[in-house]
Amino acid sequence: MTPSQAPISGETELSARSDALAERVKELQCLHSISSLLRGRHELGDILQKIVDVLPSAWQHPELARAAITLKSRRYQTRRFRELGWRREVPIIADAEPVGALEIGYTDRFPDGREPEFLPEEDILLSTVAERLAEIVSLKEAQNRLASYQEHLRSLASELTLAEERERRSLAICLHDRIGQGLAVARLKLEALKHVLPAEHHGRLDDVSSLIKQIVNDTRALTFEISPPILYELGLEQAVSWLGEHMNRQFGLAVEVRADPELVELTEGASVMLFRSIQELLTNTVKHAEASRASVRMMNDAGELRVEVEDDGIGFDATSRGCVPSTTGGFGLFSIRERMGHMGGRVEVDSSPGRGARIQIWVPGADDEQDRQRSRA
Repeated sequence: MTPSQAPISGETELSARSDALAERVKELQCLHSISSLLRGRHELGDILQKIVDVLPSAWQHPELARAAITLKSRRYQTRRFRELGWRREVPIIADAEPVGALEIGYTDRFPDGREPEFLPEEDILLSTVAERLAEIVSLKEAQNRLASYQEHLRSLASELTLAEERERRSLAICLHDRIGQGLAVARLKLEALKHVLPAEHHGRLDDVSSLIKQIVNDTRALTFEISPPILYELGLEQAVSWLGEHMNRQFGLAVEVRADPELVELTEGASVMLFRSIQELLTNTVKHAEASRASVRMMNDAGELRVEVEDDGIGFDATSRGCVPSTTGGFGLFSIRERMGHMGGRVEVDSSPGRGARIQIWVPGADDEQDRQRSRA
């Protein structure tokens, strides 16, 4: 080798190394972009489309490269995709089962006229991406199964609550129609006996009559606690007003109830669930909040019914209380959130120690609820 040839050879080697380094940088950038996509909270279809869009950037001539992903019955591909003359394809295997394929290739020869060839590093990158895709497919399918299972559990919980409410209503009707009315008739007959028995027996008759009257009143109160007839006869607004008065009489909690005129109509199931939720929140206020006043406001909000329950009690740490299941057997914030979520509603909790609590519940109107049930079926 002459002295004049050495620099040329050195420059050629340096250029080749520089080109190889540039290729590795492109591959790493591509892999980093794909990893960021896989870590994000995106739908699987969006992830796959973005991967095929970014993948050609790692190949030697991105302007000629095209990529496609086939996953089960769906296909995602780059724009201007057409049959590839030079291509590589690797399977996507999730949970030991082939679920699709990752394909990349070139539509034309390289600019220097050479037939496209694939670098070993590109083959490694393609296999690595396919493996990551298999992992995300498995994860997304597991998440979908879990979400379906959770939705099924919410549905069962709601059905159980409504079934319990039907039993409560049946029991309340039985108490009112059979026991309550029977006792009322017995009291009338006792009063009638006064007209045929000597006066010395009237005192005892009055004692028995007073006892029966007290039992009738207790039965009526128990009927309202089990399943207030007013909820079915006059609707949610009147039932909540009665509930506020009941909490004041029974526990001394002053409850202010306000409602917009002509509230959004709810399904019967949603009305029952919402009433029980308000009842549970007020009961929790009495038991735990050390509050003297509470308010319930019902208002229309963009086709939904929004209920705001607020108290002046000691408050609590909303970041922990709202996500823990109730241990008291009642609805609890956790259960209320789950049941409202099943109906397409939501719950927001605003509270901290020392400044009371405000819980807001949104419930969709009857039309939206029925549409959702039809789509779920």
